[in-house]
Amino acid sequence: MTTNEKPFPMTDERFTVLLGQARDLARLVDTTGVRRIALSLGQLRLEIEAGAAPVTITGAPLPPAPPPEADLDGHVMSAPLVGVFFRAPEPGAPPFVEAGDRVEVGQRLAIVEAMKMMNDVVADRAGVVRTIHVTNGEVVEHGQPLFTVEPA
Repeated sequence: MTTNEKPFPMTDERFTVLLGQARDLARLVDTTGVRRIALSLGQLRLEIEAGAAPVTITGAPLPPAPPPEADLDGHVMSAPLVGVFFRAPEPGAPPFVEAGDRVEVGQRLAIVEAMKMMNDVVADRAGVVRTIHVTNGEVVEHGQPLFTVEPA
């Protein structure tokens, strides 16, 4: 791993997403004039070549991400799926919520993007956002803590 690469823990959910994306890329090679696609992410490497053998994905899994350092006391709202966490509806827009904000049931707190689909993260109970556990643009795992909300 080079010094500028971050560990990318491989979980069953991430592998499933990666496999789906590999199939999409294989279809792209099949239906266009593209002859070869090669992608690398940390120790993972994916190569697809027109007319070649079936898609292979190689690489060693990396250790799991460490748990968030923030206190998890209170009600934890977790990532609904693997994807990229966004705190705002678009770049430059204010975040949906900040620590200290009061939230109501059903209120949008963030977005998790997976395979170009935007999935809302909504409050499942009312309270005050005490902690935001992840940063904007971070890849999150299914079930990873995103927010801690205290009852108000």
